[in-house]
Amino acid sequence: MTDAERLSIPYLFKLRQTRNVKQLTGQLFNTADWEDAGQGWTGIDSTLRLQGWSRSRRVVVLRRRLQGDVALIQRVEPQQLLLSTVEKSWGRARCMSTRLLITNRSDPILALAQL
Repeated sequence: MTDAERLSIPYLFKLRQTRNVKQLTGQLFNTADWEDAGQGWTGIDSTLRLQGWSRSRRVVVLRRRLQGDVALIQRVEPQQLLLSTVEKSWGRARCMSTRLLITNRSDPILALAQL
């Protein structure tokens, strides 16, 4: 990213869901500023400065409601997994898929989500 910024090259990367990235997603989740990003996705702009970065950068958080059944896998012991399912009858419970993009582009969220 630093080299791309130094050379004025536009970039768009997907961020891994690290602890600080998940924390940002949680902070933004219930805000009202989400906008349509196409194909069932909604998005919101923010900034983030992760450890090792020289400065804050633009982050676009995308989310959409999961359709169909959802399975959760939890590691109980190193060699044993526990499989659970989420039932749709949980009332207002929502299962969301999220993606985080880091970019130096000034495009609107809709355009970035399509890229």
